[in-house]
Amino acid sequence: MSINLSDLVQMYLEEKYLRPATRDNYILVAHLFSKDVGHIDVDKIARKHLIAWRDAVLLRCKPISWNTYYRHFSVLMGFAVRAGVIQESPCEGFKSIRIGKRGKKTIPVHARQRVLHRLDAEEEKSDEGDVSRFYPQYFWRATVMTLSMTGMRLGQLVGIIWDDVDFEMMQIRLESETSKNHREWYVPIPEQLKPSLLVLLWHVKSVGLFGYDRQVFNVHDHNSKNILRKKMTRAAVKSFFRRISASIDAPISSHRYRHTLATVLVNNVSNIRIAQEILGHSSIEVTAGYVEADHATMAMALNKASVIMV
Repeated sequence: MSINLSDLVQMYLEEKYLRPATRDNYILVAHLFSKDVGHIDVDKIARKHLIAWRDAVLLRCKPISWNTYYRHFSVLMGFAVRAGVIQESPCEGFKSIRIGKRGKKTIPVHARQRVLHRLDAEEEKSDEGDVSRFYPQYFWRATVMTLSMTGMRLGQLVGIIWDDVDFEMMQIRLESETSKNHREWYVPIPEQLKPSLLVLLWHVKSVGLFGYDRQVFNVHDHNSKNILRKKMTRAAVKSFFRRISASIDAPISSHRYRHTLATVLVNNVSNIRIAQEILGHSSIEVTAGYVEADHATMAMALNKASVIMV
């Protein structure tokens, strides 16, 4: 049975119910394979093609990216075997690249402060009539504050609608559809975050764009020049973080805020299960894996232990 990789992807997506972002990943993998190796029928794909593809990817990407592509490709080949398209997967016995364990990506205090200071400075510039790279500043400040104070994932942030926000109970519902582990939970709204959310609410109401089914974090609803009122995507938030990272010369991202909050929580609460529930992890082990050991905390622990050891 001879079919090309794109047709195989369509077969797989018709059978499996996947989230839009996951579907896009499989489509991307098929595109990249064909671009790097050529349009080859699935039953003709051999080990040599995998090696050539891996080498091409590694010329422009990190090993972790190759591993992600290969993991999706391997799933497709396994499906092809089950569907009778091929007799044996070319991925059988072909290993992904082993990557050494790296330190968790947290954001130091001075960098977090510089982000907010830069947004404040850009707001003053905007008041003077200059065009800002971070317009509107109050929107991006609310975005940063929400990510840093709740630890929610980027997909969850752009998935929040106003019906999910309860100012009386002071909590935000994170839908299972936007959750990585497919579970729904509520994250508290810290008192320091509430004013930023109320600013967003006031603005959309003032321009007639409020609706319980509308996105809370949609920069297009806060831009008077935007007529189309498109949906906010994760790409728009990532673009903001690239700009702010370049502006303060420090790597900033939504996931770094999540790792940072996880570390702060575990180092400052007596019950790690509280951190697990806030972050929405399926197990305490997952929460522990997010945490970066704090140098000051380690030093304090060793100082205490050294007294006992002497």
